[in-house]
Amino acid sequence: MENKRKTVFYAKGLAADKKVILAEVEPYYAGMNIGLPGNNNIDSFGYVPNSDNINICFQDSPFHIDAPDILINCMADADILEKNLELLDNTISKLKTTNPGIKIINHPAGILKTTRTDISEMFQGLNGIIVPKVKKLFPISRNDFIKQIKNAGLSFPLLIREVGLHGGKNLIIINNLNDEIQIEQLDRFHLDGRAYYITEFIDFKGVDGYYRKIRIIMINGKINLRHLITSDGWNVHARNRERIMENNKQFIQDEEIFFQRSENNFSEDVLGSMNHIYQTLNLDIYGIDAGLMPDGRIVIFEINAAMEFLGTNNKNHLLGQISLIRNNFIKFISQL
Repeated sequence: MENKRKTVFYAKGLAADKKVILAEVEPYYAGMNIGLPGNNNIDSFGYVPNSDNINICFQDSPFHIDAPDILINCMADADILEKNLELLDNTISKLKTTNPGIKIINHPAGILKTTRTDISEMFQGLNGIIVPKVKKLFPISRNDFIKQIKNAGLSFPLLIREVGLHGGKNLIIINNLNDEIQIEQLDRFHLDGRAYYITEFIDFKGVDGYYRKIRIIMINGKINLRHLITSDGWNVHARNRERIMENNKQFIQDEEIFFQRSENNFSEDVLGSMNHIYQTLNLDIYGIDAGLMPDGRIVIFEINAAMEFLGTNNKNHLLGQISLIRNNFIKFISQL
């Protein structure tokens, strides 16, 4: 007997400012890709076999949809899509009345627990994993920012970033508030009451003077390694590949070995704490960005589903790992 085709909805959200990103334009606009801030790229993993795959977009008001077999939530940034996530949560409750067996991937209730402050508050004191303390501030002037930083009760150095920004964009480090040069860095921000995160900086420099950042993609509670990037500075991102790693074959080999060792890269303490995080968030797919400490511990940068899972312009030695992540997710969905 032929299996019934499933209906798979990919739910996305449009942020309050209604802005989108023009990601790519091919000749004659044949391939215009629109990016929605705060959403991940799960829908680019490929179609789920034997299913009809449909994209839907939530704004700021309810609308009717028929219950699918599987609903995959692509809304991933709890800071900028909070209202849309709450709307999706209410919609799911209604969908379950008509289809009690509906499968929800990355339930919005779990996504809403992944702000930087929530992650910091939930996961203090883990074995093998350091989660820096984070506060959210709403400064309206330089002096107000300084006052709020002093009252936050965090230890210097501090990382400062605007809420909703990722990829190290407009990220600074403040070592103290006694030096005018340090304080002047605050002037680059728009101090109009918008939200900023301040985070205690944990130095993760290796014994060789280099910093190493890892990305782990958790799929159904299982570890999938995405990258190991080595840099000569603390703000480590993919752009460091060409500047640092392409000129040092050892760093490339280190990343390849990292992939081969998989879970064996981590201590039992780290693995146990990762499982605790998974059980707490109850998300089906999300990322962990972290720094590798010289003693084997990891320091968390962020834990959420808003990361670039597959990436673009990947080097040859990364292609197998990218395929593994994609295939593991599609396999997981296909078995529901």
